[in-house]
Amino acid sequence: MYGASYRWLGLALVAAVAAGCFGGCRTSSPTGLERFEFKQPHMGTLFTITLYAANEEAARTASDAAFARVATLEQVMTDYDPESELMQLCRRPVGLPTQVSADLFEVLQKAQRVAAVTDGAFDVTIGPVIRLWRRARRTGELPSAEAIARAKEAVGWRNLKLDARQRTVARAVPNMQLDLGGIGKGFAADKALATLREHSVSRALVAASGDIAVSE
Repeated sequence: MYGASYRWLGLALVAAVAAGCFGGCRTSSPTGLERFEFKQPHMGTLFTITLYAANEEAARTASDAAFARVATLEQVMTDYDPESELMQLCRRPVGLPTQVSADLFEVLQKAQRVAAVTDGAFDVTIGPVIRLWRRARRTGELPSAEAIARAKEAVGWRNLKLDARQRTVARAVPNMQLDLGGIGKGFAADKALATLREHSVSRALVAASGDIAVSE
């Protein structure tokens, strides 16, 4: 889902430990605050939080809360876990409105807005096609034209129906699978930054691979 396989995550962990990435690296600041940096693996990559705080205890407490928020969102949005909220939604009967969590509804709502302004160039219903290419990567065999055509029949952002009043989501066509790989890490970075603000951290940066959220 997140643009990287979990197969290489173990290597990333080894590299992170070797580099001391999981500690709180700190430098002084002329403002009286100190700069701290923390890293943790989430969503198939390393999330890096850089922040300014009065002391290490405050910095670590805030960063731990932000990482916990990311971990919670991963369990909501991942399509690698069949029991995630996203995958449970994809197993619901076609056409049946299903009430979802506030987090899942928000990220889907944002995705649909982007789909609308890009005329479908961005489309989280692309899951059936993504799965074909994941299989191709594993097997080394390209999908047939017929398989691609069948997968495309289940794709189309206009066939994903959201009801903001009831906070429900419905898939209007069979076999639709949702993939949040194009928005999930950025959404999680934004929420991590919001969590830092709740812990009185107003100067911070959250980086998740190529997705970056920065304090205003």
